[in-house]
Amino acid sequence: MAFCSNCGAKLDGAKEFCTGCGQAIQAAEQPAQAAQPQQQAAPAPQQPTYQPQPPAKKKSNTTIIIMIVVLLIAALAAAAYYTNGFGLFGNSGANDTIASTERPSSATYAPIATAQPSASSNPFEAIQIGSKDALEFMGNFETGMNLFREYSDEYFDVGMFLQANWFDSFGAVSACSLRYYIDLLIESKGGVVPSEENARLSDWDEIASLNMASPFAWAFESFALSAEGRNAEAETAWAMAMANPLMTEDFAETAALFEALSVGELLTAREQAAAHEDTLLDAAGSYRPPFERVAMGWSDVFYLEKGNEALIADGTDYSGALVWFRAALAVDPFDPQNFYYCALMHMEMDEVFEMFYHLEEGLRIAPDDVRLNVLLEVLMKVGEGI
Repeated sequence: MAFCSNCGAKLDGAKEFCTGCGQAIQAAEQPAQAAQPQQQAAPAPQQPTYQPQPPAKKKSNTTIIIMIVVLLIAALAAAAYYTNGFGLFGNSGANDTIASTERPSSATYAPIATAQPSASSNPFEAIQIGSKDALEFMGNFETGMNLFREYSDEYFDVGMFLQANWFDSFGAVSACSLRYYIDLLIESKGGVVPSEENARLSDWDEIASLNMASPFAWAFESFALSAEGRNAEAETAWAMAMANPLMTEDFAETAALFEALSVGELLTAREQAAAHEDTLLDAAGSYRPPFERVAMGWSDVFYLEKGNEALIADGTDYSGALVWFRAALAVDPFDPQNFYYCALMHMEMDEVFEMFYHLEEGLRIAPDDVRLNVLLEVLMKVGEGI
């Protein structure tokens, strides 16, 4: 078995390009290079330098149709070439990361009073803008929640469901965390949390699992622990929140704003947070990472490195690596490298449908991404060689 002289990935004699790095396979490459094939399982992941943004203007239908036709032709060609069927009808659970196409209707909720909402168009900033009191915070919170829905709707309208789900689930963590924090404050002040037909989330780990990219479950858990006098645990939780670059130090002042409210005022704020919680949870997808939250759980690079470690330990553990790569994709569906690694693992496992799903979705995010286009070129050449 030959291995690529550039990245060390296993080579398939039927392919003209390395599926790991895209380098053309030279005839001179010999199996002697295979001494330690597992030491460089995939290209090193790169730390993204951007924040999620609303989608770009929709491409022309002609461009999208051409891309879909090309991908379908390549898929059929590859399936015909590999006589084992390439796992065409296998079910690896790829679709459970996708939000439902049954879109709930957006609802508009009025703030608890006439507080001037934030003028920010960035939902992350809107929630964390400094507020002089809880009333102003709830106005900013309202702006942030509505922006999450607007961003989600824009992605949904162009069929980019993973990205739409990311904004819905991120907003859901924010709303759930605030509502649960308020519940705990109400009880600590001797109040009674309203009983509801359907039980709401009341576990910080479970709330965080809605979207590991969000720092707000850690932040509000820290506030709740501090209110209970569990200061050491509160400091630990706050350190976890601050490990996420989306959290700011000034957000810590939010705790004092809510601790000063009466039970009646807390109940009013809870009603508003719960309304957003319901809407965003209805829209969010069902995927949850199959492991505990950690300080670096917000980082797709953290999960990509875990996937590479799985491949280094066992060069054929593609399904084990895929678990980590899918977690990276759930945390950041805006980075094409996360689609690339998922597509690569599905290709190694002969799962052509899932492979092309991730390849196509990655190219929608980044049509000029080198690795995705090299992988597509390899597959097209395979098809041409039938």
